[in-house]
Amino acid sequence: MIRHIYKYDINQIKVIYLLYYLLKILNKMKTTKTLTIGEIAAQRPESQAIFEKYHIDYCCGGKQTLEAACEVLNIPVEKMLNELQSIDNEKIGEGDPVHLSPLELIEYIQDTHHQYIRTEGPVIMGMFNKVVVKHGGEYPYLTDLSNLFYELHVDLLQHMLKEEKVLFPAIRQLMGAGKPDDMKIPEGMKLDFPVSNMELEHDRAGRLMEEMRKVSDNYKLPENSCITWQNLYRHIDNFEKDLHRHVHLENNVLFPFAVSL
Repeated sequence: MIRHIYKYDINQIKVIYLLYYLLKILNKMKTTKTLTIGEIAAQRPESQAIFEKYHIDYCCGGKQTLEAACEVLNIPVEKMLNELQSIDNEKIGEGDPVHLSPLELIEYIQDTHHQYIRTEGPVIMGMFNKVVVKHGGEYPYLTDLSNLFYELHVDLLQHMLKEEKVLFPAIRQLMGAGKPDDMKIPEGMKLDFPVSNMELEHDRAGRLMEEMRKVSDNYKLPENSCITWQNLYRHIDNFEKDLHRHVHLENNVLFPFAVSL
C-alpha cells in the first residue's frame, strides 16, 4: 500500500515519512542517557555540534548509547546531559534535512554531500602536495597523512557511485518512484544486504579519519607551519564534519527507512 501512495503524491510521501519517523521515535522511548547517539543526532540536530566538540562519533558510531560513548571517552555523562538539555528545540526547523522525504533526502545527499566530496577532495590533495614538498622532509608523517586522505577520497568516490547507481535507484523503485534510467532490482528484493555493505564502508571511512587524527596528533600544527599547512588542516576539519553529517543522514535517517520497505 505504501508503494502506491509514494507513486502518486509527493505530499503524501512527506506525511507518511514523518509519521514513520515519529513512530520510530515513540517506539524507542528511553531516557536520553540510553538513547543511541544516532537517535539523539536525528531528533535534535543541534546536538551534532556538541558531539563534534567532544569528538563523539554520531554517524558511524551512531548505534552506541550516549552513556557508552561517554564512558569510552571518560566524559561525565551528566555533563553531557546538561549540555544536551540546554539545546533549544524550537530552533529545529523544517529546513533541516532530517525532515525531508526519502526521495528529497536522496537528492539532498547527492547534491550537497556527494558533490562536496567530489569538489573538495582534489582541493585538499593539491594543498597536501605543496605541504609535503615544503615540510615533508622535516615532518615525515605528512606523507602518511596525505596517503591516508588519498585512500579515503578514492574509497568515498567508489562508495558514492554504488549508492547513486545501485542503492538509491533501488530505494526509488521500491517506493514506486523509479526514474527511466534507474537500474532495476528483482521483484521482492529487500535492501538489508546492500545497506549493510554501505554501512561497513562508512565504518572504514570513519577508521581512516581516526587514523588521520592519530598520525597528525589531532591536527596539531608546529610553530613553523606555513599558511598553506594551516589552511590544509582547516579544510580537512571541514571535510570531516561534512562527512559526519553525510553519514549520519544515511546511517540514522535514510537507511533505517530503506530496510523497512
